[in-house]
Amino acid sequence: DPSGAGGIAVSQAFRITIFGEATSIVRAKHADFDGDGKTDISVFRPADGNWYLFQSLSNSVRVNNFGISSDKLAPADFDGDGKVDIAVFRDGAWYLLRSQSGFAAIQFGQAGDQPFPGDYDGDGLADIAVWRPTDGTWYISQSRDGQTAKQFGQNGDRPIAADYDGDGKLDPAVYRNGAWLMLQSTGGFRSAQFGLAEDTPVVGDYDGDNRADLAVFRSSNGTWYMLRSSDSVFRAVQFGTSADRPSPGDYDGDGSFDLAVFRPAEGNWYVLQSSDNLLQARQWGINGDLAVPASFVP
Repeated sequence: DPSGAGGIAVSQAFRITIFGEATSIVRAKHADFDGDGKTDISVFRPADGNWYLFQSLSNSVRVNNFGISSDKLAPADFDGDGKVDIAVFRDGAWYLLRSQSGFAAIQFGQAGDQPFPGDYDGDGLADIAVWRPTDGTWYISQSRDGQTAKQFGQNGDRPIAADYDGDGKLDPAVYRNGAWLMLQSTGGFRSAQFGLAEDTPVVGDYDGDNRADLAVFRSSNGTWYMLRSSDSVFRAVQFGTSADRPSPGDYDGDGSFDLAVFRPAEGNWYVLQSSDNLLQARQWGINGDLAVPASFVP
């Protein structure tokens, strides 16, 4: 029991669409709070505990007071309705504001853990999960298969779980001084050297093949370096400054991640859309805000 407290209660409900005998799981896109298939520009303000969401479906503003300044952001689709839910991790306690199922408080993990929710068992529901730096162990409360623990990584690593093998399940992974170490649920162990120790890993599906690509943001020159999984083509794009917070996501809804940064000093977002290579700029947030799409960028 990673929390030492037990009492884990995770909703088993998820939404399916049935066509004849086939079943389709509704999967939420990264930081998509309104379910339109696009990442929403959004921030969390530690000063007041508010989430400020600019929902792309209706071009409307949504504000939710949920959390305190010391919380770690942990948004994910916990109820399987295709919309990302507001959630925070606080010293071993998870607080969820689910769009379909409402509020839930769950004890899982301990102080010092890093929350990394996601669909590790492939059922369309985000699973509550933490990575514990002190022992390099992933503790996962799978919504379908129960609790599991996987020792993968060591203190000093940066967690970068994603679906690297394209089987619909998140794979535990860590970034270590330019080395990528992945425990793929289908493909097994994989390692690759890509990036420098000081780079920021910015995992995402940049080529739209449903597999996470190796990618880093180098703040010293504001450049993104990406290795596409579909064809192993290398790409480098200068986009951003050293003070920016890289916040990749699918902002235009074309199925591929876009390069994006949040510039805290001015509260501006800059998005380079993959569908048309156009630049989107939006003032959203103030200095001190946390970019929600960057919640799991280590």
